[in-house]
Amino acid sequence: KQEDINQLGLEQATNLSRHTISRLCNDKQYIPKFSTVHKINRGLKRLKKDVKVEDFLQM
Repeated sequence: KQEDINQLGLEQATNLSRHTISRLCNDKQYIPKFSTVHKINRGLKRLKKDVKVEDFLQM
């Protein structure tokens, strides 16, 4: 939210499913696999967002 990242943009940048992106954003109990975290990190870089993946996923 701080960096104005929308779910559709993140879905396209990461090649993750809409369901996975939705769970990442809305389900505080969801613990993603390492490969998912890696894709999120790469997607954030593609979007040129200065966000640490740890902040994004509230790890």
